[in-house]
Amino acid sequence: MGEFREYQEETSQPIRKALGTVIFGAMEIAMGRNQTIRKLSEKIKKRIGKILGALTPDIISDDCLKSL
Repeated sequence: MGEFREYQEETSQPIRKALGTVIFGAMEIAMGRNQTIRKLSEKIKKRIGKILGALTPDIISDDCLKSL
C-alpha cells in the first residue's frame, strides 16, 4: 500500500502544480472589473475545485476548496 501511495504522489504532483497555476490565473481574472469575466471565472474555479478534490481528497480540505 505504501508503494502505491508513493506512486500516486509522484504522478499527481505535476497535475497539482498545473492546476494550481490555472487556479491563480482564474483568481486574477475574478478580481477583474468585467462582470462577465467574473462569472466565468467562478465557474472555472468551481470545476477546478472539484478536480482537485477528486485528485487529492486527503490533502486538500473542503474548507480550503471553498476559500477558492
